Order: sequence, then C-alpha cells, then structure tokens
Amino acid sequence: MCNRFSAQLITLKDGTQRWIKVTFADSEYKFPFGTESFPNPPLPDRPVYYPGYDVFCVSHDGEAVTPEIRIWGNYPPWAPTRIANSKSENIFSSKHWGKYSTHNRCLIPATAFYEWEYETEKIKHNTKIEIAGRESFVFAGIYGEDINPKTKVKEHWCTILTQEANDRMKEIHNHGENRWRQPVILADENLEAWLDPSYNDPEKLSKLINSYPSSWVIATRIPSDIAPRKKKQENTLFDIED
Repeated sequence: MCNRFSAQLITLKDGTQRWIKVTFADSEYKFPFGTESFPNPPLPDRPVYYPGYDVFCVSHDGEAVTPEIRIWGNYPPWAPTRIANSKSENIFSSKHWGKYSTHNRCLIPATAFYEWEYETEKIKHNTKIEIAGRESFVFAGIYGEDINPKTKVKEHWCTILTQEANDRMKEIHNHGENRWRQPVILADENLEAWLDPSYNDPEKLSKLINSYPSSWVIATRIPSDIAPRKKKQENTLFDIED
C-alpha cells in the first residue's frame, strides 16, 4: 500500500491533453525550463503504474526543481525483494531510509491510486481512489541510487511514504498484514519545504506529513481486470521496517 497508482494524461474540455502539473504555492519556486508540467515525457501513458515501473517524480538538486524518471521501489540490504513504500512513522529514524529522508525527498504526482477491498476472504473488489475536487495530487516520496542485487545494475529509485489510514481508507484497505494504511498526500503549501534539501530537521519535516480526512476519499469499484500488466509483476514487499 500503495502498490498501484495512475499518473495519466489529463484530457481538457477542448479535447487537448497534457501531463499532470505540479504547481507550487511560491511563484518563485518553479521548474527551470519555465513550465509546470513535464516537457515531452518519454514514458508511455500507462493506465496504471506498478512497483518496478519507471515513474515520474520531482526532486530538487540544491539549485533547481528537477523532473525525473525513476524506478518505483528499492532493494534495501535486508529485503529479499523490492520495497515500494516506506513508513512515514520511522522514515527519519530508520538506519536505511534515514540517510535518504533528510535530504533526498521527492514528489510523485498522481491522478488516482488503487486498493483491493475485501468483502470476504474469497470476495474482493478492485477499488479506485481519487481525491475530491482534485484532478491530481502529490504523493510524498524519497529517492536514491543503489545497485539492484538481481541485475547488478545501478538503479535510480523512489518510494512512496505511507501513514495510518483515515476511517474511510480503513474500510477499503481492510486486508493483509499491511492493512489500514494509506499513501501520504502532501498539502500544496508543503510541497516546497518537502523538496528543499536544506530543510532537513526531522521534527519540522514530520509536521509536513499530515493525514487527510475521509471526506477527501472518492472510492469507485472498477473491473478486476482493468489495466492488465504488460510485463510480469515483481514480488514486492511494503512498509518494511529495518
């Protein structure tokens, strides 16, 4: 959790399309190339992104805001497989995540995320979650570079932070060892501080990670076979603590 999300092209009323915009509250805080959206994105317009896929993210290199493409998920030393999410509660104290979270923070824009809502042990519903009144939103993330132990190739990765779920999300994400969790969605006014590598006090950073109310959650049940994977899905662990 979250292990599926959408970051699709947005179709405007006139029929034209564009990628998600990341708009900052401070007008001086912007991309160096003068636009709020990704220029000529080389990624395919996938209906759904899974761990192990390349995804868009936004970081700050100390001089400017930078759009990047990174693989979703990381291989910490103790984990047998890729980890897609990091628990926000221990993100700054963790031996592994702590070395990234104080400086290497990123934004991951999305239009929706997905969970399986269990009615019984045998009956589950594919549920799409959107945010009320928003065409898009931004996950809090961290990023880094490590060697993939399977391919021996250096990967530029990112993970999505999670937190305790609100009441509505607890009803939806109600099964499994990692139930009752939700991805961290940042408030617009906190985007600049989350990206700023010089803003590195754990106590202050923790205050940027706020929960969102159940009233934000727009949940829609969708067909179980929507957005079939184009490649074999990796086994993935979530929210592992070291």
